[in-house]
Amino acid sequence: MDKILVVDDEPKLVDMIVEYLRAEGFWAVGLTDGVQALQAAISERPDLIVLDVLMPGQNGFDILRELRKTADIPVILLTAKAEEADKVLGLELGADDYLTKPFSLRELVARIRVVLRRFQKGASASGRLSAVPLSAATTTGSTDASPGEEVLRAGPLVVFPERMEVYKNEKRLL
Repeated sequence: MDKILVVDDEPKLVDMIVEYLRAEGFWAVGLTDGVQALQAAISERPDLIVLDVLMPGQNGFDILRELRKTADIPVILLTAKAEEADKVLGLELGADDYLTKPFSLRELVARIRVVLRRFQKGASASGRLSAVPLSAATTTGSTDASPGEEVLRAGPLVVFPERMEVYKNEKRLL
């Protein structure tokens, strides 16, 4: 089941999206705060994030910038900002798609499925692992890493090349 993190400062909208995503077979959780979203992106390791741009404090563009420093999680920006310059900025910052409000829940789900399919197909087709900073890696139990140690991650796999160890879903394989 794909994990979707929904971040928007409008609680009713978040609840509506989360409920619809769950009805469509996704594991979904909603947040209304950008700082919590960054923390959840690391701790929950969602398969995709639906992110509003216009939020108080840290806006969606700022969150996306920070997220791209530590993770390669697909992001769909969902916002009332419909200007071409905003769309281009969001995509250049690393968003995988951009949907303007008002929107259809069916269209949002279709876009989520397309981005997930593309991302999952690309990861499996390339067979490549991506290097991530230690803070973005799973570091519980026997998967604790030293500061500066290289950690590679692809889906549920975590690889420590220097130690020649491989974990899947936090269970050691090698």
